[in-house]
Amino acid sequence: MATQDFDRKKLNLENDFDSLVEKSLGAYIYILAEPAQQNSPYPPKPFYIGKGGADGKGNDRLVDHFVEARKLLDVETSDAKIKKIHTIWNKGEEVDWYVLKCVNPDSDSAFAELTESSLIQYSNMFLTDQLTNKSKLKSNNFKNRNEVLASCAKKLLFSDLEEKYINRPIFLFNIKKSYKKTKDLEKSLAISWLINDENRQLKGALAVGLIDSISHCALDIESWCKSDSGNGDRYEIEPGTDNNDALLYKNFGGILEHVKNFWGYGARGGGVIFKVDHEGRIFFLYGLGKGKPNGIKLNNFNK
Repeated sequence: MATQDFDRKKLNLENDFDSLVEKSLGAYIYILAEPAQQNSPYPPKPFYIGKGGADGKGNDRLVDHFVEARKLLDVETSDAKIKKIHTIWNKGEEVDWYVLKCVNPDSDSAFAELTESSLIQYSNMFLTDQLTNKSKLKSNNFKNRNEVLASCAKKLLFSDLEEKYINRPIFLFNIKKSYKKTKDLEKSLAISWLINDENRQLKGALAVGLIDSISHCALDIESWCKSDSGNGDRYEIEPGTDNNDALLYKNFGGILEHVKNFWGYGARGGGVIFKVDHEGRIFFLYGLGKGKPNGIKLNNFNK
């Protein structure tokens, strides 16, 4: 999303692919694309396609393009790819990227076939008139940035929680459906929840948006305001400005396991609320149900 006040050096500030991502991806093909346009029926338009290696060979190739672009921010360059990245950054937007897992190919021919497959599939995603190729070869589904990181998510441990998260009410919301509509993680987390007066009064609360138990967005809850949707009984989050990246791409499945019935039936249009104390015990403030044990050690969760 474009903004009037932004730092280009902080755009596409991706972490290097660690060993977990490397193991998950193997050899892969990636696409750099223009930012997604809200309400557009077409996926982002690609401007660069490349391949990353396996076993640590060129594994960070995708990330390297952004590192190079940051180094050349104030340098005149003839590289069309870097120029394109700079053009996007100059608008306060980020480059979209997608990855196709290729499994380790055993020959140049196999890798070429996978490359062809990926180009066919991605082209057919955004072309009004589909390609005339009769065969889709070994085409697989592309994964976007969120899906790549989610596929490698580790379960949430007590060691992941910084001091600022201890004894704070943490709301968990299922944003899967709303994200499909909005294509905006923060918006899908902030809008339209059935939250009662007592829970709206919780101090220092935090909201975490989950898709299939994986956290994709986390916002401080500055306050709640009436939502335009519903019958006047729904509320939106007015977010704070704190950075909560430490909670992103973590698997909350172990926590949800203890409230799976409540969560599975839609959490009454709202979310699950819990807090963790200094001893790593988790206490459910909403969603657990009467008569069920509370104060379970976070690291003892099964998932």
